[in-house]
Amino acid sequence: MRARSVRSLATTTSSSEPSGLLALRHEFGAFGGNHGLVEVTPEVLARSWGNVATANSGGPLSAAEQMLIAARVDSTFEEIDVKRSGVIEADEWMHCALLRRYFPGPAAADAIARQVRLAKDPHKLLRNFIQTWAQVDLEGGGVVLREDLGRMGLSGRMYDAVLNVMNVDGAADLSYAEFCAHHLGLQQRRVELYLYDLSKRVVQYISPVLVGHQEEGIWHSGIVVFGREYFYQGIICESEPGKTDFGVPTKTVQLGFTLRTKDELERMLTGLAPKFQPHLYDALRHNCNDLSDAVAEFLLGRHIPNSVRLLAARLRKSVLVKVLTPMMNSSLGGSGSSTGQ
Repeated sequence: MRARSVRSLATTTSSSEPSGLLALRHEFGAFGGNHGLVEVTPEVLARSWGNVATANSGGPLSAAEQMLIAARVDSTFEEIDVKRSGVIEADEWMHCALLRRYFPGPAAADAIARQVRLAKDPHKLLRNFIQTWAQVDLEGGGVVLREDLGRMGLSGRMYDAVLNVMNVDGAADLSYAEFCAHHLGLQQRRVELYLYDLSKRVVQYISPVLVGHQEEGIWHSGIVVFGREYFYQGIICESEPGKTDFGVPTKTVQLGFTLRTKDELERMLTGLAPKFQPHLYDALRHNCNDLSDAVAEFLLGRHIPNSVRLLAARLRKSVLVKVLTPMMNSSLGGSGSSTGQ
């Protein structure tokens, strides 16, 4: 434990700093009542939030409310204490606040944090990120337009090459997260959800009567990333996208971009393998969409669309169950001979 819980340095705040960064610095300084604050401990953060909660409630906090504040402090340090030093420094706060302005998802934020911690001087790295970004994002919004990047000193072939890496979806803007990812050597990879309607569109016509609402499809799904398609067909399988036993996908859904690597994904799938075996397959309780959801959460930090993720739960309430369950267990519960790993 450090001997002092708050450290301030007036010279860290410059009147020439862009207004957006000044606002973030002042927001951080409010925890200690000092706009020159440069680091805060869990105790100071808990006391600051406790004071605000007490003022809002008009009386002492209950034990349960104090526990909620403590839990929030723990989660905040888990997210923002990038260097795992036991204190949150101003640069860490501003870095995470900029990430949150145009949030890339928890998985990407975690990948960025891990790379920052591996740097020779994480403190210097974060400060360089913030100071460089401030040159184009004067309001601290966390995103800039393509034409604003010229002020970063990029032009011509270098400008185009860097922008293509930093913003692989070809959008007209660039986020702070994409900026950090590029400079940390992290590559963004597109993540897609391939959907195959096992009913061949028949369910669209019969579901209003048998289910009580319309279902677009009886979905088998696979996650496509790193040029491969991953899915559950008795075991966890891998294939060239769109070349599985299920034929051409009925539709594809763009889920986003990941900063995870293929090696990380394969290690994760190896760990999941015991939970996705032929004898464990159940069309209505443990199926291909559960694997797709687990992979999406790992890569992106969020679920696949509820229209797919919650399909089995909706079908369990319908009379279609008796008809569909044997067929789906038979066709999906056995491993694909050409794609199983």
